[in-house]
Amino acid sequence: MRVQVIGTGIVGEATACLARDLCHEVYGYDIKSNRSQYYTTGLVQDADIVFICVNEDAVPEVVKELRQRQVGGLYVVRSTTRPGTTSMLSETYGIHICHNPEFLREASYLADAIKPPFILIGYCCERHLELILAFYNDLDPAIKRLSVPTQYSEASKLFLNNYLACLITFWCEVKNISDRLGLDASTIAAIISNDPRVSKYGFTPIGKGLSGRCLPKDLRQMIEFGKEMDITPKLLEAIEEYNYILRGRKQST
Repeated sequence: MRVQVIGTGIVGEATACLARDLCHEVYGYDIKSNRSQYYTTGLVQDADIVFICVNEDAVPEVVKELRQRQVGGLYVVRSTTRPGTTSMLSETYGIHICHNPEFLREASYLADAIKPPFILIGYCCERHLELILAFYNDLDPAIKRLSVPTQYSEASKLFLNNYLACLITFWCEVKNISDRLGLDASTIAAIISNDPRVSKYGFTPIGKGLSGRCLPKDLRQMIEFGKEMDITPKLLEAIEEYNYILRGRKQST
């Protein structure tokens, strides 16, 4: 299968690495013209799948440019876009677009690409769902494949990142109160995580707050999205405010 990767940052590099590992023919294109061992640099017109791996704010403009350049193939957005983005772009340009979000950690993004926790495919139609499944055909069959309409995959990826932000912030609060009590927060975390209902995510290292490229950005994105729908996401706003305080930064307005 011929695969085009648009945007060769962490997500694009990981996608290209995965595609090459699955023995696909891989091309990478970025305005910065980055080079990598995982792809041939360049923009091809006749790819089977075009993975869009840019910042979510840039996705509409990238799709527009690809259409202007008459780049063929199924467009598959890997960015964490708002629910309805891919369907809106599909309607605007009269083409089929799918959503296939990544689940990468910055420290291990290449390894995570090869062995993701699961594969989530937001599909536009059965034919293109089969095409994306064929892309993953040689990946470990034990890795679960989930297929849903695009709005569900977009919403699920955003809510997942918001959930992780919530867990990290909870453990920060545990540390804050434990410190005041003269107790070791890590010991408390180790004790209560014996309950199988308690996730261990976020307490190693405990008390550091939100960091990285994705969680703070996606928290802000969901807050803004909620407000556009006349919803006040109070929990998410509290998480964001707490982390600004924790990191000694002035909250954005």
